[in-house]
Amino acid sequence: MSQFVLVARLQDVTGSLERLLGLLRRRALPIASLSLYQAEDDILEVVLRFGDLDTPEDRVAAEVSSLYDVLSVRRPDQASCDATRELAVVKTNGDLELLVPETVSDVLQRHSSDSMELSGTPRAIDQALVYLQEQGLISGVSRSGEMFPPGPHEIDT
Repeated sequence: MSQFVLVARLQDVTGSLERLLGLLRRRALPIASLSLYQAEDDILEVVLRFGDLDTPEDRVAAEVSSLYDVLSVRRPDQASCDATRELAVVKTNGDLELLVPETVSDVLQRHSSDSMELSGTPRAIDQALVYLQEQGLISGVSRSGEMFPPGPHEIDT
């Protein structure tokens, strides 16, 4: 399954997110994931990852960018998509002293007796969560959603 990713920056005003979601719902676009975060004081950044589209990608990008509150839309290249990061906080219900395979240890940041933090690519976190679920260790998970790290030209100095 090929995936198509759009990153939309929109004004953080009442109704802006609802207008974007309304467009996606009216067009019945297959959203695989949606992440939202505050990029700046008055700007939201929405990462939309679509599944297989019947609609041409250029048309989807044009329709999203035509919304009044949307400041910009970009289509990240594959390297940028591979560089996305996510954070997951996992509440555990078991002993964490088990032998942790490499797929989990790569994303494991910290753990205590009842929780752990995972950070890395969404795919790596998915793999770690599958393993922990198979071991019966998970009683709850909270995920941040994927974020694109800023490019060198996007960092304010």
